[in-house]
Parts: sequence; structure tokens; C-alpha cells
Amino acid sequence: MIHEKFKLLKGTYKEMQSQHNFIKMAKEDVNHQNLELKRLLEAVEGQVVMVDLFEKHPSKDFSCMKDSLPRGADFVALSDDDNEVSDDDPGDAHKLTSDQEDMGLI
Repeated sequence: MIHEKFKLLKGTYKEMQSQHNFIKMAKEDVNHQNLELKRLLEAVEGQVVMVDLFEKHPSKDFSCMKDSLPRGADFVALSDDDNEVSDDDPGDAHKLTSDQEDMGLI
């Protein structure tokens, strides 16, 4: 009888230990996902800042700031919105300047 109770307790302990290990691994997975989402958010925020700078100051060269962007962030080309207007020729509003091409915006 004591031997049967010991087997039952031993089985319950192993089951609880298995559940504990599963929960521990699930927590680690969630932590890794949270870190990846944080990195992606930082990358998107960096891209938004760069696009905002390019829109406000299209003739400036911001390539020196590329190294300060979070890992995974990159320069992005301006969108092809209808409200983008070039000072040179209204018909060329959607073309990239040679400076933007040199910065890798294509």
C-alpha cells in the first residue's frame, strides 16, 4: 500500500515537473517574441524619422545618420503620394534625385 502511494506521488511529481518545464519554455518563447517585436518597432520608428527628415529637407544628405538607426532599420524611399511635388518640374514629382539614388533609396 505504501509502495502504491509512493508510485502515485512519484508520477504526480514527474507530471508537475514536466508541466513546469513546458511553462518555462513557453515563457522563454514569449520573451524572445517580445524582444523581436521591440526591435521591429524600433526599426519602423527609425524609418519614420528618416522619411520625415527627407520630406522636410529633401536637399539634405542624411546618410551619416544611417549608422545611428536601430539594427534592422534601413533607409526607405519616399512614397509615391500624389501630394509630392518637385521644385524643378511638376511632371517629375515621383522620380528620385541623384542624391537619393546615391543614398540607396531605390
